[in-house]
Amino acid sequence: MVLNLSSGKNITNPDDDQVRELLRRLNVHRDGDGFAILGPREGESYIQVSGDKDIGFDMEYQEGDVNKHYRAKREDFTLDDVVRALIDYRDGGIDWSKYGDWERITW
Repeated sequence: MVLNLSSGKNITNPDDDQVRELLRRLNVHRDGDGFAILGPREGESYIQVSGDKDIGFDMEYQEGDVNKHYRAKREDFTLDDVVRALIDYRDGGIDWSKYGDWERITW
């Protein structure tokens, strides 16, 4: 797994502490953008969060291709919420329903 940040930084196989610290550092006001994408090195499956700890986060995921791209209806996830989601995804045990309702994005 690789964690890609809006800053351009990429971390291979981040541990729990790295995930938390890197998401904690996201700052939309400073950077104009704040997102993190975690997924396998190859492929089109991933989880993405955007926002920061002060304004909250939104969350999206994709399973295989753009026809299976979903966005959470909530846009107020806390830092703890998104840290847990990325760690669960990294470890292969995420339950998407735990994070509320999702809507498929059509491109």
